[in-house]
Amino acid sequence: SVPHYGELLRVTGGFERLLHDMAGRGDAPASPIERERLARALHRAKNRYYAEHVERGAIALRPGVRELIDDCAHSGVRLAIATTTSRANLDALMLSNLGDNWARRFASVACAEDAPLKKPHPQVYQLTLERLGLPAEETVAIEDAGFERRLALSVSAFSGQSFGRKLITRTGGTRPLVSSGSFSVFSSALMTASSQDLWPLEC
Repeated sequence: SVPHYGELLRVTGGFERLLHDMAGRGDAPASPIERERLARALHRAKNRYYAEHVERGAIALRPGVRELIDDCAHSGVRLAIATTTSRANLDALMLSNLGDNWARRFASVACAEDAPLKKPHPQVYQLTLERLGLPAEETVAIEDAGFERRLALSVSAFSGQSFGRKLITRTGGTRPLVSSGSFSVFSSALMTASSQDLWPLEC
């Protein structure tokens, strides 16, 4: 069900999420080895179906994402992707939505193959900051899930640095802009794109 999957999203990584779900299911294999084998097979099948859906144009960028990317390009703001999904999944999505040269839009693209420790571990963010040659306080972090708050805070704990802005776009709903501590929470990337809160920084 959608609510159950929403709860599972608290676990990062598709393979890890499947294992977590199996741990609470009576119909899952009892052997840890068999569970892992089944989880890997299901994960491979999921990635296949995902790529097929993306290729058909069935999965688009979330509202406002394309506009935000274009606005940053026009304003001379460097962009980076820091994700712990696979490069194949990211490439399928971006190729379908931004075209063959999508990677040229970004100063850095870091995926699971580059940073295997899944979020909320800060490895992928630390790698991205190193590639950009910027301290965290001179950047803006935009994420889409509640655990990303812990991730951004863990970057601070590991490196002693804090992001200049921490923005979260909600995955569902159309809630208004609210403030949550040092985080700004938006109902969509479209609201993020139109917010003046982004632009005091040279990123």
